[in-house]
Amino acid sequence: MPSGVYIKTEKHRENLSIALMGRKTGFVPKTAFKKGHIPWNKDEKHKKECMVCRKVFWVNNFRKNKAKFCSRQCSNGYNITRTSLKGRKFPERTGENHPNWKGDKCKKRQQRNDSAYVNWMRSIKKRDNNTCWLSNEECGGYNIVHHIFNWIKYPKLRYELTNGITLCQAHHPIKRAKEKLFRKLFSYLVNQE
Repeated sequence: MPSGVYIKTEKHRENLSIALMGRKTGFVPKTAFKKGHIPWNKDEKHKKECMVCRKVFWVNNFRKNKAKFCSRQCSNGYNITRTSLKGRKFPERTGENHPNWKGDKCKKRQQRNDSAYVNWMRSIKKRDNNTCWLSNEECGGYNIVHHIFNWIKYPKLRYELTNGITLCQAHHPIKRAKEKLFRKLFSYLVNQE
């Protein structure tokens, strides 16, 4: 028989049907419908409010998280207003009027980047030879200039040389409770010089 030319006869078809009897033929995906399966587009409706006209409208279950507008007209009107306002600032929603306003945090950050603060840090590191005061085998990481008396509670002592000490990352007190415990020791070490 020449290759590539094979015609199934009736006898072949009968033999194949007997051989495959009881077997599932074809691909059955994992997501095939099973008994008790609820389809994604079941007629369960949800109540929504239009973002433009505030009209109440109903949407199918699969659109409950995405639907925002009652019609294309409202959707198109919303997009036009959004693009026309792009890049503009709203003075009624800036600064203290903005819902995410957290006080003068950026001003506090700027104080830490102030030239007086940078000079204070450099002079403390120079005084301490940029080494940790509590140097032992636990020392590790980069050196940090630490305020003995808190930056926020004692604003008059911020740039005092006696209020600073150089510590390594391992010895730098992270928690406020530890900071209070070490305050006397740090003051003693700095003033002992």
